[in-house]
Amino acid sequence: MKIHYYSPKSDPTIDARFRNFGDDLNATLWDELFPGLLDENETTIFSGIGSHLNEGFAKRFASHNHVIFGTGWGYGAPVQSLGTRWKPYFVRGPLTAEALGLEPSAAITDAAVLIRLVYRCAKPRDIPIAFMPHVASMEAAGSTWEIMCQELDYHLIDVRKPVQDVLVDLERTQLLLTEALHGAIVADALRTPWLPFVSNQTISSLKWRDWCASIDADYLPVQLPTLWKNSGKASLFGDMKMNVKLKLLKSAMRRMPTVSKPFLSSDITIQSLTDRLAAKAEALRVDYRVRNSEKPVPPIVY
Repeated sequence: MKIHYYSPKSDPTIDARFRNFGDDLNATLWDELFPGLLDENETTIFSGIGSHLNEGFAKRFASHNHVIFGTGWGYGAPVQSLGTRWKPYFVRGPLTAEALGLEPSAAITDAAVLIRLVYRCAKPRDIPIAFMPHVASMEAAGSTWEIMCQELDYHLIDVRKPVQDVLVDLERTQLLLTEALHGAIVADALRTPWLPFVSNQTISSLKWRDWCASIDADYLPVQLPTLWKNSGKASLFGDMKMNVKLKLLKSAMRRMPTVSKPFLSSDITIQSLTDRLAAKAEALRVDYRVRNSEKPVPPIVY
């Protein structure tokens, strides 16, 4: 069974240097939960964390069997007919379930919540406010975000860092301001309050609304000015325009923790979701005879 997710490993057209926390969680999580399950055999495609349940994906792997384990729909037309080759254990949220023609009960939450079963951190919460842009925003203007965070005394979490580094930062954070969906998902799972923002218009609100519905939250992001890569062409007008934008950005970033209310799902909700996902994980272990299924998964400690 071969895993598919947005990465150079699954798609050779993607830059080999590409890294993104949400996607890279796949490489950490599944080997811990399902040792020995995943390999290079493409007879069956495993879909976990991601938003690729669309017609393009279905056509690319039309002759394969499919295991869907918490994946969502987020781009393009949704898969029109799952058919007998598809085995959906659960999907990310109710919007995905409806789009795919599944029963409402198929919608639980994003599979990244399973990080609660395999990760433990002994670090204190010593980061008052962390700021986590989407990977597209970091690629466009990472150095500017660094400067803004330094001036505001915010801790910048770069989604392109290794998974273990981001996990530790999220665990240490008291309040997360995030444009990255899986920043919010994992923060919520680790009991870190979060606030969403948008600065890049490529952000998919559908993905956010899909997941937020699974924890009874409304997606109400704070709008921040969009930053783009410097064109390299200097001009007095361009410099003045950028200075005004940066002042507006800094002011909006400073106000975020005070003008918007942070969100954190209830302990009862997150534990219920975790239990339901754990039951689905055990069902998959039984179905595919994953070794050591009777033993608890040891935590990853950073």
